[in-house]
Amino acid sequence: MKMHKNNYRACLSLWLLLLCSSTAMAQATKNTESFLNKTLEQIVLPSSDANWIELRTDANINPERFFVDYTAALGLSKDDEMRLYKIKTDNLGFTHYRFNQYYSNARISGAQYIVHVNNEGKTYCANGQYVRGMYQPFSYSLSLKDALQKALVYVGATKYMWEDDFWERDLKEKYNNKDTSYYPKGELIWTKSLSNSSWDAANFKLAYQFDIYAASPHSVKRIEIDANSGEVINDIPLESNCSATTLNTIWNGNRPINTDLYAAPNYRLRNDCQTATVRVRNWNSTTATSNPVEITSSNNSWTNQNQVFGGTVSWEIKGSYNYFLNWHSRNSYNNVNGSVEAYINAVFDDGSGNFYTDNASMTFTGGTMMVGLGSSGTLANSWGTTDIIGHEYTHAVTGSEAALIYSYESGALNESFSDIFGEMAQSDMMGTYDWLLGADRTSGAIRSMSNPNAYGDPDTYLGNNWYSGSGDDGGVHTNSGVQNYWFYLLSIGGSGTNDIGNSFNVTGITIFKAEQIAYRALTEYLVSSSGYSAARTAAVHAARDIYGACSSEAWQTANAWYAVGVGPLPVPQTWSACGNYGASGSQAYAASTTITNCSGGATVVSGVPTSFTANEITLSPGFTATNGCNFVAYVTPCSTGIARNGSGNNSRTLKVTNMIDETADLINTGINLSPNPFNNTFNLKINLIEDANVSVTIYDMMGKEVDRVMENQTKQKGLVQFQYNNEKLPPNIYMCVIEINGKRYTEKIVKL
Repeated sequence: MKMHKNNYRACLSLWLLLLCSSTAMAQATKNTESFLNKTLEQIVLPSSDANWIELRTDANINPERFFVDYTAALGLSKDDEMRLYKIKTDNLGFTHYRFNQYYSNARISGAQYIVHVNNEGKTYCANGQYVRGMYQPFSYSLSLKDALQKALVYVGATKYMWEDDFWERDLKEKYNNKDTSYYPKGELIWTKSLSNSSWDAANFKLAYQFDIYAASPHSVKRIEIDANSGEVINDIPLESNCSATTLNTIWNGNRPINTDLYAAPNYRLRNDCQTATVRVRNWNSTTATSNPVEITSSNNSWTNQNQVFGGTVSWEIKGSYNYFLNWHSRNSYNNVNGSVEAYINAVFDDGSGNFYTDNASMTFTGGTMMVGLGSSGTLANSWGTTDIIGHEYTHAVTGSEAALIYSYESGALNESFSDIFGEMAQSDMMGTYDWLLGADRTSGAIRSMSNPNAYGDPDTYLGNNWYSGSGDDGGVHTNSGVQNYWFYLLSIGGSGTNDIGNSFNVTGITIFKAEQIAYRALTEYLVSSSGYSAARTAAVHAARDIYGACSSEAWQTANAWYAVGVGPLPVPQTWSACGNYGASGSQAYAASTTITNCSGGATVVSGVPTSFTANEITLSPGFTATNGCNFVAYVTPCSTGIARNGSGNNSRTLKVTNMIDETADLINTGINLSPNPFNNTFNLKINLIEDANVSVTIYDMMGKEVDRVMENQTKQKGLVQFQYNNEKLPPNIYMCVIEINGKRYTEKIVKL
């Protein structure tokens, strides 16, 4: 970065924070104000709060020692401990360190934090939820045995899975572990009522947590019992209970399935031809207590109702597995090739002893799927449709990653991610998507991602149809509409005015890019207690990771969240930095076109925190600030934070010059690639404004070069076009990198 006597110039982005003694700081948000202190100000950016910490990469934070080195600065005591429980390196080379918070050696439920390291080895961000000021006495009067008895009385099952030889044997075979059991182990934890959104330390109590697997009637719950009063604090489902339905593959012709010749000449619906085994059996009971039997065929022909039902479910589960494998390099729902035990004609209990079959579910951690035929008794109206199975399968993916608590906002996000990837799995299997959940069942659709209001769901956070009660585990199947609509807008685009009166105009970035952003947000940034605010920030970070901090994809991600009422409107990509700044400031996540220069006059700054981004800036004499103010400019080339200090005593003018976008879309730079997705061939057109050396290279998503199309060829000014053809290139996602006179442009391409 060049430094001049009277100006600072920096490429890509700038944070400008104006601090005028304690008065300006008092106008900051309460969360940020109470979080920042002198120690943290040396290592974090001013936008940080207790839930999202933007770290200065020049601070050289050790990710494993972050909570040790900054215990006091983060508001933790000697009795607090952040225990590292998972380290994961993703396909971009970023590494994510996940921590659980413990107080007095007991885990705090939902208190999880992730520290992120980029592919340059720099710790750049940390996010999650933790509790400060835990000073409660560690005392309890109830024993684990007595607490378990209270939990069992509360669940009220007539038989539990650990009491049933079938379920115990099934579990031991599944994990090849003779010592495993469904019997609840129990854990002494700190917890609070999930209906209380406040994370104040005073809300937490010591409790026993049990995972209760009931066989009759079937249910899987996490019960938390107050360790002193014996009262039930939380009843948390550990399997989904949803009604999302759509394309019934029974009506879409023959699909390949794999079966198992287990006792000649009998075949059964067990597919172990790939690493993750899928087994489908008949529930074989008119109650919520199963009596499973194999679905068989003596000639490997599957024609009767149970055979068609079970075969369809088997194909769809494998299709869901293949979707996550092919598009996200994920090996089954738990990423270690976990098997699925599925049951058709399943019967469910509503908690009051009433049985029903209009449902489908999958345990979040155990790989058990249940699919009901439905009250109509017909395959055409069954609950084994393509995106239902994809939806249920995704619940287990979520359970293995963010483990979003199935209650209130985190539960709504849990449901929404299942809707999103259920739709994506359907698209992968069928080649189409309709944004409707259930449209092809004879009973019709029950949810819409493109118009949630049409089915009584909200499309705006806290807007019309938002459910604020405690039913449906805090409205998980209703309030999921907000993120569903965000995903639709990000994929396709749209404009209008939301329920809180904000006008929006979102340009879609394609469904293929949107799903990559959603998947990364779910698997790398969210924690079990995350709500909508965290989901927004997670998605923006995911977009910046994949497409660049100054990319239009990152900007539109934030813009789409604004459209559904979550977060501020990002500063337009073409804007003027001149004028008076507002009290709350503004922040742009990207600026990919020229920013207008100031046209005379001084920009008067009142001393409130103000932020913006730009690609290249100049601070010159003439800038006016309140006498005595100081400012700190955080110059961040999209990924690196460098602080520069200055004084507000002198007059300074802010103007923007010579902005160059190095991460703009191909279309905006005179490059066109189509069709995309493609089969074997796509056409590439480049409009050169001068003679140039051109290279074109294809990389896979791991960064490995797979095809060098053109290498440093000299091309004359004007239109350059050629056709790329490679029949041997396997179907997958790739990156096409076009280099023109040393400047790189990148576009994701999809080979079908």
